[in-house]
Amino acid sequence: MRRFFLGGLVLAVFTTACVSGTETPPGTAAAIFISTNITAAGVFAGDQIQVTASPVDIDDNPVTVPVTYSSSNTSIATVTQAGLITAVGAGTVQINIVAQPANAQLTLTVDGNISDAVTVAPATATVKVGAQQQFSAVVTTTLGNPARGKSVTWSTGDATKAQVTTTGLASAIVATGGVKICATATDVATASGCGTLTITP
Repeated sequence: MRRFFLGGLVLAVFTTACVSGTETPPGTAAAIFISTNITAAGVFAGDQIQVTASPVDIDDNPVTVPVTYSSSNTSIATVTQAGLITAVGAGTVQINIVAQPANAQLTLTVDGNISDAVTVAPATATVKVGAQQQFSAVVTTTLGNPARGKSVTWSTGDATKAQVTTTGLASAIVATGGVKICATATDVATASGCGTLTITP
């Protein structure tokens, strides 16, 4: 099997070189090229992914043969005979693609959208007393994908030195070598991250 990654497009070649011990004849599918529109942002329940299968013969010439699709676990993802995958629940599933006698398997992982970490930006900032600094937060899942539909709560390491609003806007009160401005995912208390605000006179 050869697999290539071109940005968000995944191409794979799965080869079946023999039929009943003999080389596949011209006009018979010896391999299947697969392309999908999966992106680096991950796949979540409710997402739909289009799979396109292109059978080729032993010389990589396109052949017109029936292609069938099936899912190894429909509680994770379903697939139509047009190659449209619908993600249903978290987990890993095999999408089986057959163009006799060739066959292919596309491994699909559906993200459970469970918060795991929070990245605060900027990581460090310096402002003068009385100034403000806007911080932002990105929540990522246990699979490292940007989480969807998550919110955070903001807090300050020392409210006598800096305060922060519910939207991450920090206000400098007194000079300090550094005060933590932190964001915590509202659904998982252990998923948090901080930036450091230095305040000069």
